[in-house]
Amino acid sequence: GPSGTGKSLAVGWLATRLGLPLYRVDLASVTSKYIGETEKNLAQLFARAEHAEVVLMFDEADSLFGKRTDVKDSNDRFANAQTNYLLSRIESYAGIAVLTSNSRARFDSAFTRRLDVIVEFPPPGPKERRALSLAHLGDGHRLDGGTVNQLAAGCELAGGHVRNVVLAAAARTHGGPVGAADLLPALVAEYGKLGKPLPAALRVLASDGAAPEGP
Repeated sequence: GPSGTGKSLAVGWLATRLGLPLYRVDLASVTSKYIGETEKNLAQLFARAEHAEVVLMFDEADSLFGKRTDVKDSNDRFANAQTNYLLSRIESYAGIAVLTSNSRARFDSAFTRRLDVIVEFPPPGPKERRALSLAHLGDGHRLDGGTVNQLAAGCELAGGHVRNVVLAAAARTHGGPVGAADLLPALVAEYGKLGKPLPAALRVLASDGAAPEGP
């Protein structure tokens, strides 16, 4: 699923429900430029995870479980050997491993056969965005229902981005209740980080004086 749709959050929830520690793999510490070192590190990682009984999480896993390529030089050969090792080891792994990614297409097709479950995390719709906004805003806000609905319908952001917007707006209030005048600059900043312009519907809201605020 896309960034911010709650993949990592869901893995944490799963580990909590199972009563198991969550071990998030640091891919930078596992991969190595030296031949055979990555496979050695992965072998130790899987062995320790099996012994410790943890939920093993590979975030942005497509960078490690990527497609094999046609062999054109020695680098391709070693990369494919690493993928082949992972294919074999993930199938024999006796614990719970969760792989998250923004793109299913980047995975080697042989991995999908070895995965028990593939869960899609679609972007939230207006109803989900409204619920996410209200959950993060809590009771201490000054937005009326119409403004919340307009924001939920007009800003197509994932949950992680909604959280960022609410936190940035709350920082502007210095502990006070969040209003539309605080939320709109935070929305502009978040869209700026994504390299996107503010949607037309929200520009209208801003031009209306940030809309009336309820109690």
